[in-house]
This record gives sequence, C-alpha cells and structure tokens, in this order.
Amino acid sequence: MKNALYIITLLGVSIYLSACFDSEFPYEKTGTLQFTTDTLAFDTVFTTIGSATRFFKVVNAEDDDVFIDKITLGGGSGSVFRLNIDGTPVNTSIENIKVPARDSIYIFAEVTIDPNFGQLPFIIHDEVRFEMNGNEQRVVLEAWGQNAIYVGSKGNLAVLDCSSNPVWDADLPYVVYGILFLENGTLTLDEGTRIHFHGALIDADSFFYNDGIMYVLESASLKIKGTIDNPVILEGDRLEPEFDEDPGQWAGVLLAAGSKGNDFEYAEIKNSIIGVRVDSSAELTLRNSIIHNTQSSNLLGYHSGFINAENCLFYSSSGGNNVQLAYGGEYDFRHCTMATYASVNRIGHSSPVLSMNNFICTSQDLGCPEYRLNPINADFTNCIIYGSRPTEITISEKEAGNGFFNYTLDHCLIKIDSTEDFNVPILSTSQDCVVNKDPLFVNIHQFNYQLDTLSPAEGMAKAGVFGFNGQLLSKDLKQNNRNDGQDPDIGCYEYIE
Repeated sequence: MKNALYIITLLGVSIYLSACFDSEFPYEKTGTLQFTTDTLAFDTVFTTIGSATRFFKVVNAEDDDVFIDKITLGGGSGSVFRLNIDGTPVNTSIENIKVPARDSIYIFAEVTIDPNFGQLPFIIHDEVRFEMNGNEQRVVLEAWGQNAIYVGSKGNLAVLDCSSNPVWDADLPYVVYGILFLENGTLTLDEGTRIHFHGALIDADSFFYNDGIMYVLESASLKIKGTIDNPVILEGDRLEPEFDEDPGQWAGVLLAAGSKGNDFEYAEIKNSIIGVRVDSSAELTLRNSIIHNTQSSNLLGYHSGFINAENCLFYSSSGGNNVQLAYGGEYDFRHCTMATYASVNRIGHSSPVLSMNNFICTSQDLGCPEYRLNPINADFTNCIIYGSRPTEITISEKEAGNGFFNYTLDHCLIKIDSTEDFNVPILSTSQDCVVNKDPLFVNIHQFNYQLDTLSPAEGMAKAGVFGFNGQLLSKDLKQNNRNDGQDPDIGCYEYIE
C-alpha cells in the first residue's frame, strides 16, 4: 500500500511538473535541434595550467522524441577540450543519442591548457558537431590559451576610459577581443608592446567574421612609442607561421572624426583589412613605421585634418591602395616607400599604389553628376611609388583648375603609363622624378624593400629634407645615415654596401 501510494504520488508530481514545464516551454518548433548558445566560451585568463568546465543544452522542441545520429568533438583526440554528454564521458564521438520530446540534454565541456606552451594561439577554437537526418549543426568551443591581457568580450563593445592616460607596456601581450573604443584621453603604447586583435566570432552557417578593431574616438588619441630594436606591433591573434603574412585577419585602427594628437613612432601594423583609417578632420603623424599585408588599403585618409609620414614603408595592399587619399585633406609624405606586387605570397594587386581624389558622389547616377568637393593638398618628397601595374598613381578630380586639387611629386621614383593621356597632368607636375625605372628592391618575395646594387633611386633624392620635428632627415628607417646629407637615396631606405 505504501509503495502504491508512493508511486501514485510520484506519478502525480511528475505529471504536474511535466504540465508546468510544457506550458512554459520557451522554444518554438523548428524541425532542427536548438542550443542555448552558439558559442561556449571559456573566458578565464590562464596564468598557470588552466582547467574549467562549462555546459550548454541541446533542446528538442518537437512533440516526438528525436535521435541524434552522431555527436562529434571536431578536434578529435588531439583537442584540448573534452566532452560529457548527459553524464556520459565522450572521447571523440557518440552515436544514437535520444532527446525526449519538448525536453533537453546537457553537454558539458572541459578544457585544460598550459598557456606557457608558446605555439598555442591566444584564442583556441573547436566545435561540437551534431548530425541528424542528414543535416549537420554545430556549437563553437572557444578558450583563451596563453598568458595575456584580454580586453573586451564576444559580442560586446569595450570602452577604455583614457582619462588617466594609461600606458600599455611589453610585460604581457594584449588581446583585443571585438571592438575597443578609446575615449577621454590618451592611450600610450610603450616600446615592445604587442597587440593581437581577435574580433567577434559569429557562427552563422559556419561563417566566421572577424571585426577586431581599435577605434579612437574624437575625445581620445593614440600614441605609439616604439624603437628600432623594440617596435610596437599590431596584428591578428593567429600565431601559426602560415598566418604570418595573411591579410584581412582583423579590421584595423580607425581614428575617428576629430581625433587629434595621434603620433606613431616605430609601429608595425599588419594583416588587417585596412591598416589605419584617418577620418574627417582627424590627425596623424607617422614616423619610421611599416603598414603592410592589408586586404584593402594600408593607409586611408578620408577628408583628414592631416597625415604626415616620414621614413615609412607601405607594402602589399591586396584589394586597395597602399595609400588612399579620399575626399580631400592635407597630406605630406617624405622619404616613404609604397610598393605592391601581384601574386607575391598570396597578395593581389587590384588597385594602384597611390590614389587621390577631392570629392564624394552624392547620387548613384552614372558619371557622378552630383558631388561634394573638399580641397586636397598632397606633397610627396623623395618617395618611391612603384608596383606591378602599368600605372601606380591615379587621381580623380572635380573642378580642375579651381584650387581644389593641389599635389607635388618632388624627386620621387614613380611608375606611370606615359602613353595614356590622363597621366599627362601627373607627369607635367612632377619635379625631378625618376619615371618607370625598376627601383631594384633586394627581394620583393621576401618583402625586403631595401635598395639593391645599381638601383636608380640611389643618389637621386632631394638633399636637406627635414622631418616634422624640424630636424634634418639624416637617417633612414633602419637608422642608417643618409650619405651624410649629400645626394641621399629615394625612399625609406638608404642603400648600404
């Protein structure tokens, strides 16, 4: 009797709970499995051997039981993750898993990482794959894998208040996870600082979008204080050799409209979509810096307050320009080298090295009949502008001759198709330039843009050119003397025997 009563009581409670659960079940029928997250993130900073456990639920919103054909850990036995599926430890996969009608099962994941193992990427990915009725679904596993300072989080916008003028140093690398906004002061990156951009991971039909970006707002500025021996490096977070020169891994640095006081010295910015974008009225001074291997432009000035660059190297812009100066602005480049060659280490070259224009279209009509003008003033002194295209300089000008388009090419080495009529103005305004002669870089396939023996750039630069600090530019990007100021070489590097 007691047993029967006990069973009846349990049955009643079960029916009651089931009814409550059923009436409040928060999932709609989709005909597929549903998950309580698309990415299971292990967001502990691992400063010693780290281990953590997280879980998510697999939900069946249908009125009938379903059987998952197979659940697999993507990385297999070599993964740093381990699974437990509804109480059953799983090595690499498990088959024929029942999920009751309008119910769910738990999947626990554990990760153990030794962050002192230097070959690990900063952020480690794997995935749990679900196969059912010929369809595959997946949940991403993500963990931080090295000693670093992690800034931001998935799906969120991080804001750094710089009112105390913080300084980031080289003690540990920084990993910017998503989009980082700077506001209310100056962030200084001390010599040797390394920043790795990861971006937000979005799982939509297995599409991963990386939008890691440093966004300097109007109220903030960014100062980079690298040295020749300890430059400041901004790049993606993939450390494997095959990603070392792979463009488009993160979005880039954006100096928002009105941002002042941005000063980069011995900075290397690589493998982004756009290296640095300087927006309307924003200002930037670049010294002894390298921007390279971008999916679009290395440096984009858009209606900029000014961009001043000296002893800088811009190379390998795959889908844009090395230097793109759009919608006017104030620009001055001294002893800079700009070069891109197609099909060198997976680099494309769809656009000329240098592009300049003084307008934006305000209608979609063919020929841009409606537009807004902004004056452009651009000076290039002792610069190399060269690549594998027939013409490496392009200008788009509205209202020619009305003072809205002013530029000089003084003692530069340039490549331009002299047979094209639209290039005549460029040739006619150049002063003492070397035209259509291969600069003879040491090795473009190894990205060595120093000058080789008998380069036509040797001894052809204008002497006595000063930097933006008022001192003579007597040293090159590698701090070699520029022939003691007599007959220096064009570009950012001086030829050294």
